[in-house]
Parts: sequence; structure tokens; C-alpha cells
Amino acid sequence: MFGSPPFDCCAALRIFSVAAFVQSDCTWGSPMHPLLRPGLNLVLLGLFALTAANADGQVPPRFATTEISTQQWNDYFDEVRAIPNIQCKAAPLNQYICNSAEQHTIWVFTREGHNAHPAVSRGVVVMQQTDQGATVGIDRSGHYAGNAAAYDVWMKQFARLDKVQIAQWQSALQHK
Repeated sequence: MFGSPPFDCCAALRIFSVAAFVQSDCTWGSPMHPLLRPGLNLVLLGLFALTAANADGQVPPRFATTEISTQQWNDYFDEVRAIPNIQCKAAPLNQYICNSAEQHTIWVFTREGHNAHPAVSRGVVVMQQTDQGATVGIDRSGHYAGNAAAYDVWMKQFARLDKVQIAQWQSALQHK
């Protein structure tokens, strides 16, 4: 655990704004690519979490196995929506996003019509102090009760988004 590092949120927002522009159809005011929308909420959560999140390593997944039953998925969905101060909303591409600023966590649940449904991905923003300075990351885990191949594709999309986002955050930390 460590104290809050100095962090220029305005600079990070400017970096994110440029990244959103480049990853859109390159016109200001245009919506981001639909695959990037779940990452947008994580970015915003992460910018605030950078000033407060502490971590000692990986956060254990909710279940011991990646494959779960439909009942376990339903229970998890209800569990997350019952978290105090959780913010949940329907998202593009048949997804449902829940964001807990207090837990520095975002859950993305698939909805009916999504190839991987029922599935869930959880991203936890983690920050650690090392001898070289602060490092930031996303601890991603997930579970599925549907199509394993579709779930793998979906999780690989998150992995690509996480890699880009972590690089942006780390760059912002190094250039402060």
C-alpha cells in the first residue's frame, strides 16, 4: 500500500481524448468504435482510481473455473447489481456494464443476442509502487456459461483494449 501519487488527471483526459479521436472515424464528435465503448467506462474509472487504488497483486476470480453454470452467471449478475453505489447500464453490442468506483472495478455482462452469452468479464484497476515508480494495470478475469469459442474471442478483445489502455496510463504516469 502507498500514498496517492501525484497525477495530472487533466493531462490524462487530454491523452484519452486524442486516443478516442484516433480510434474513432477521425471526426471530432463522432462516437468511438463500439468495441471501445466498454473500455471508455474503464478509462474514466481508472483515471479516478489512479489517485486512490492500491493493490498487492492479482484479484482472485469470482469462481474457481472459467466455465460456470447459467445459474451461477445469474447469481453473479444479481450480486454485482446489489453492490452499494454500483452504476449499471445497457451498452452496445448486447452488453451490460456495471461500474463500482469504490472497488475500482467494472463488470461487463453479455446480454441475449451476444455470441458469448451468458458470459461476464471483470476488470479491476490495480496500481502498485515499485522501485522504478508507480505501475498501473488491469486485472481481468471472466466466466462463461455459453459458447467457449465466442467467449475466448470476446476476452481477447478485452485483452487488446486493456493493453492499449495500460500503455496510455503508464505513459501518463511517466510523463507527469
